[in-house]
Amino acid sequence: MANSFDLEDDDDDLYGAPTDDNLRSHARKIEKQNKALLKQLEEFQAEKRTSTLSKIIETKGLNPLVAGLIPTEVKSAEEISGWLDTYGSLFGAPTPPPAAPSKPDPSGAGAGQGGPNGTATNVDPAVLLEMERQSNADAGGTSQDISAVEAALANTTSQDDVKAILLQYGGMRG
Repeated sequence: MANSFDLEDDDDDLYGAPTDDNLRSHARKIEKQNKALLKQLEEFQAEKRTSTLSKIIETKGLNPLVAGLIPTEVKSAEEISGWLDTYGSLFGAPTPPPAAPSKPDPSGAGAGQGGPNGTATNVDPAVLLEMERQSNADAGGTSQDISAVEAALANTTSQDDVKAILLQYGGMRG
């Protein structure tokens, strides 16, 4: 009959139970394996980033040397593409044209639809056209077709005619 104090684990020292030295050497072995695996993971990640960079740069039509200028923190394909969309113009990447603002129909058709973002307004189309003309003039553009002004100036004979033309085309107020 077995003694209640005799346990199966009591004989571990006799049959090669792990000792402190064995545990330390095993821990060092696992640590070396972890370092090797981490190094291998970093190599795979670097290869993947390089491959992703080259594909994205090629699709955007950029010089492959641009890859060396992209920060290493930018890793995923979405981040790389976003970075190139932001800074690609510095490297000659084509930029999409800005969306053209909607302009009111000069014929008066579509009245009440000339508001921002295509929202309906109750503003007369003639007023919208005048606002656009003034906006263009304020932005450094011409308020009228320059050829019409030149044609009118070509037929002038006096200083009063020039003043009248300037008043008519908005180049001189009151």
